[in-house]
Amino acid sequence: MEDTFDKELPPQQDLVLDVTAKTQAIQGDAHKATAKVMHVLVLGFKNPALVNTIATSKLAEWPVGKLWRVWKMFHNRYAPDDSTLEMAMENELIKLKLKKTKDPMDLDDRIAGVAVRYGYIAEENKKYKTIFVQANIFIPE
Repeated sequence: MEDTFDKELPPQQDLVLDVTAKTQAIQGDAHKATAKVMHVLVLGFKNPALVNTIATSKLAEWPVGKLWRVWKMFHNRYAPDDSTLEMAMENELIKLKLKKTKDPMDLDDRIAGVAVRYGYIAEENKKYKTIFVQANIFIPE
């Protein structure tokens, strides 16, 4: 990943680029985009751990930091482990309750919310199984 992003950026942040040359124009656009996003991230982060992630992405030749390094650190830190992802989602789905006075579609919306939170597209039969289990309807396997 870093090779791909680094090829788009100029070797140094303060390098003056000739925007009439195609390669340097691409590098100039990548430089501007990286600088804008890094500034937005700095302004948006309140948690010291997140601000430290920005600080560790900075290099001598790139004082504003490199966006791909921040992304890589976030991905390594916050990306869920695929082996436990589905099990954690199942545990959260089990905790959902459907009261007799509530609309089952309300539960469907909450199931969708859990799926989005885990970045998982639930299969239709799994969604309906959860609804039926919560409604105490027997489902033969």
